[in-house]
Amino acid sequence: MGPNATSGETASRRREYLLLYALCVMLLGALGVLWLVQRGFLRREPVVEHHVGDAAERPIDLNTAPWWELTVIRGIGEKRAKDIVELRERKKGFQSIEELSEIRGITPEIIEEMRRKVRIEPR
Repeated sequence: MGPNATSGETASRRREYLLLYALCVMLLGALGVLWLVQRGFLRREPVVEHHVGDAAERPIDLNTAPWWELTVIRGIGEKRAKDIVELRERKKGFQSIEELSEIRGITPEIIEEMRRKVRIEPR
């Protein structure tokens, strides 16, 4: 803005700077949200943390446990845990642990491992 700038030009330039400033703030905010999403801070589902000691303390109820709780069992990852919950919902609850053999990839060895770590409470 030189000495010959009119007040209309000054106001116009201020609006341009304000618009540029607002766009920069929005871009930085969007980048911040993207960074948080990539780091897992804005997840809808909880982050699964395996605590072997917790699993040994109390048996997990197959008829009420959320999928992430089932992942503490050796041989049960996220996919199988979600398959167990889906089968449970279709059957309206489990009557015995042997019903898990209907899920692809659950072997007799995994069922034996689960016997020590789960219980089935009637619904």
